[in-house]
Amino acid sequence: MLRRLPPWVPYVVPFVVYLALTAVEAHYKGHYPLFYSAKIVIAAIVAIVLRSPSTERRSLPWAWMAVAVVIGVVLNFAWFAIDRFTPHPHWLTQIMGTRAAFNPNTQIADPTWRVAFLAIRFSGLVLLIPYLEERFYRDFLLRYIVDQDDFRRVPVGTTQLIPVVFSTILFASTHPEWLSAIVFGLAMCALVRFSKDVRVCMAAHAATNLALGVTVLMTGNWQYW
Repeated sequence: MLRRLPPWVPYVVPFVVYLALTAVEAHYKGHYPLFYSAKIVIAAIVAIVLRSPSTERRSLPWAWMAVAVVIGVVLNFAWFAIDRFTPHPHWLTQIMGTRAAFNPNTQIADPTWRVAFLAIRFSGLVLLIPYLEERFYRDFLLRYIVDQDDFRRVPVGTTQLIPVVFSTILFASTHPEWLSAIVFGLAMCALVRFSKDVRVCMAAHAATNLALGVTVLMTGNWQYW
């Protein structure tokens, strides 16, 4: 049955489910741990169920993966540095929203539940989000805009100007740190262009998010959480 689904479904549906649950979560910030955990579990299940088997058995490009991790850590520091000087007018904040800024140290009294939430939070941050976003933006959308009839005919790593601009703006529109997100999105487009493997982007994205999560925990800048 799943094999009969349109080829875009595994790329688009899990990501849309994640965005929809994020929108719901924003209305229940008082129960953030519960709704965030449910979102991660549901989106992960959808992604696993709809996962399409790869027709190309390529080995991991380990040299590129190492480069990706370094780039990802650098992009984490760039994210904070760029956002520090980014304007956030009220009208734009109203459109793009803000992050939950949830502080588990003060809002979860029980240490066991706090550790459990942090485990889920980092699982989403490092494992699920990079997978969903890179599959959608850099694996699917960059190719779909080039060939709407069958994006699979477009090689991974094809980066024409219009798809790059559109996907980067769309990516930035889902992040309150919009200018940092533009820089990050362009960096991911460059990475997939030269590596020809979206898994490299996933590794860089995971490294950025891991470093960001650790930085937030260490500095208490929960507005980036």
